[in-house]
Amino acid sequence: TPLLSVGNGGTNLLLNWTGYAGVTYQVYWSTNLSEATWYPLDPPVVGTNGVMELQLPISDEPEKYFRLNAQN
Repeated sequence: TPLLSVGNGGTNLLLNWTGYAGVTYQVYWSTNLSEATWYPLDPPVVGTNGVMELQLPISDEPEKYFRLNAQN
């Protein structure tokens, strides 16, 4: 199971995880955990046997949650 970490990169939010070759990853986001509605963040990406990173502009939502799905 991939472990998603979040960091601050100036005006961007950085999402990082270790990707494995041959595995496809999809990041989902939601602003409300009680309704559990998840939306795909970007198109799926294929792992590279190294650190995967998405840079997202910091938005004006008061809360934003992320989920990472892996499939091969």
